Amino acid sequence: MATGRRRRRTRSRGNKPKRTKSVSKKDVPPAAGPTSANDVPDHVLELILLHLESSACLLRAAAACKRWRRIAVAAGFLPRYRSLHAHAPFVAGHYHAFDPDWVDYESPPITENPVFVPSPSLTVDGRHFSLDDFLPDSDSGWALAGSRGGLLLLFRRRTGWDAHRRSRSFPDLLVCEPLTRRCQGILRPPEHATCLGVFLLDGDDGSGGRVVGMSMSSFRVVSVLHEDHASEEGRGMPVACVFTSGSDGGWRVLLPACASTNSNSAPSAFRERSTA
Repeated sequence: MATGRRRRRTRSRGNKPKRTKSVSKKDVPPAAGPTSANDVPDHVLELILLHLESSACLLRAAAACKRWRRIAVAAGFLPRYRSLHAHAPFVAGHYHAFDPDWVDYESPPITENPVFVPSPSLTVDGRHFSLDDFLPDSDSGWALAGSRGGLLLLFRRRTGWDAHRRSRSFPDLLVCEPLTRRCQGILRPPEHATCLGVFLLDGDDGSGGRVVGMSMSSFRVVSVLHEDHASEEGRGMPVACVFTSGSDGGWRVLLPACASTNSNSAPSAFRERSTA
């Protein structure tokens, strides 16, 4: 009988539900924190760098941190990048221009035009891009102000006393396309303010939109001017003016949105458009 009682007690104990083991805080995985660029795997980061649209973007990315630079300079990366961007336009070369600020004062004045230097990776005949046989004659030569696409913006270089006396006056400007040997002079008004700089931009479609590509029939030149105050010496205001190519183009003043189109703050020489 005693044996039967023990068995019943044992059987009744076995039917009790087992207690679940409590989970300690140590066993709970920590919550995931915010992710960053450092969490991107190397193979994914390599794909991102391979699909950057330009070599300039790739250079900026490589300069961002050591990890990105390590991937960009890894063996085989640059050949893969070039193969993916083989359709991109090649750089035929560049123009070497002389900076008068780096020339000794007693040295003879520079009168040569900018010299074309072909790219060493391409077979380019430099004579096709020479500026010596189609630009208008100039005793002082032409200097490079800017470039965009296949066009160059040049200004007539000043030498001697004329360079000092008219260092800030509006220069004689010229836009040319060396490959087609074409050029267009840009009229400067008889009265003008101090010129701070000139810049070559894409053409305009007439509605304010940018035209893709550059050509002799589609370009703009932006000039930043400074007009002195009429009565107070040492005071003035900057003004931006834009020249548009084409038969109906010319100079016009870019006035602020708060200014009137008839505002007297615009340089007098540009209140009426001059024709190209």
